[in-house]
Amino acid sequence: MGEKYSCPVCQNATLEEKYVTVGSILKRKIKILECPYCGTRFEKVLGNRYKLNWFNVNNYSYLAEIPNNPRNISEWNKVISQHLFRKILIESLQSGELLDDVKLVVSAPIIPKKKEVIYLGLPNISFYEPRRYTIRNYGGGGFRVAKGVYIGGGTSVPYKFEKIDRVDVGSFVVTNSRIVFVGQKRTLTIPYKKLVSLAPHNKGILIGKEGREKPLYFEGFTKFSIQLGSSEEYTTPISGDILVAFIQGVLNKNSQ
Repeated sequence: MGEKYSCPVCQNATLEEKYVTVGSILKRKIKILECPYCGTRFEKVLGNRYKLNWFNVNNYSYLAEIPNNPRNISEWNKVISQHLFRKILIESLQSGELLDDVKLVVSAPIIPKKKEVIYLGLPNISFYEPRRYTIRNYGGGGFRVAKGVYIGGGTSVPYKFEKIDRVDVGSFVVTNSRIVFVGQKRTLTIPYKKLVSLAPHNKGILIGKEGREKPLYFEGFTKFSIQLGSSEEYTTPISGDILVAFIQGVLNKNSQ
């Protein structure tokens, strides 16, 4: 094997080139790169690209979460490092450990209450709401005499549907006591005592509030990133799951 590679999984040994026989009836030899320390194997599939062939599920179960696409070893190293970073970041955010290190206050147009701490404030966030619509299809030989009124053989068939519409754009603020959205048209306040659900959804989050039938949907956070340290390798966009973990960390820290 020309270039030597450290194992992307454990980083404790150099991958060793081997040829193994597979198949019980139609036997064939395949080239693998195997780590002598953790046992992880990468199978050569095309050119210098490899797929995961085997790994210890007890120690490295997270590898099953990574799409097993053909990659060169350098790409595997980057993908695994980024996945581990996100996994550790989410767990650390949920515990509240990193709140003081990753405060993200770009825009927070609110007046803090006494002892209120602002942890996050991001501008240009879109607020969406599910809305019901009704379309009426008219058939036959009737003619319209007024809104919704037809004379003659016409028949009205209503078609109802629900659609999620963007209704406002503004700043999304997270403090130690509430979530606030300050939009161009309205301001929404969600005290934590009225927060009933919190979940990632597509590129944003869904927030359930007590007394409200439909959840609130916010999107546009991926324009911003969280970075730990000075290396760009440890930078990731604020996706829905990261934002949910951040808010859970705020709740956990302030419930202690």
